[in-house]
Amino acid sequence: MLTLRNGHGIFDACEGDIPLHFDIRRCNVEIRIKISEDEYKDIVARSESAGFPSINAYARELLFPQHNYKHKWAEVKAYIDKLKPGDIFFIRDALPNTPALFGRWAFEQQKELGIESDGKDRTGTNRWRKL
Repeated sequence: MLTLRNGHGIFDACEGDIPLHFDIRRCNVEIRIKISEDEYKDIVARSESAGFPSINAYARELLFPQHNYKHKWAEVKAYIDKLKPGDIFFIRDALPNTPALFGRWAFEQQKELGIESDGKDRTGTNRWRKL
């Protein structure tokens, strides 16, 4: 089922009620599939073992390889490697629209990355210091 939402309502593609004038640029597209309980348990286990915080994040990586989290994480690591000791930064400085998952990965890989936490900004985002 393909569900489109905007300020004018919700339309399900399987029901064929999406009007021709519907502007997809002004809505969120939601994809829903029905899976069995065993399939659900399997995808939860795979997403957890891959280190994703949710099934949605895991599925997004599978569906959109051009937005691959591991590739983007490599870009963040390269940015951190170029920093000088003592530099203060946010993960978002390395990559616009950084997934929240990257903050968790930074926390888990502090020693490997050569960084330490330097508190949080007023929005609660972690600030980091290059060692």
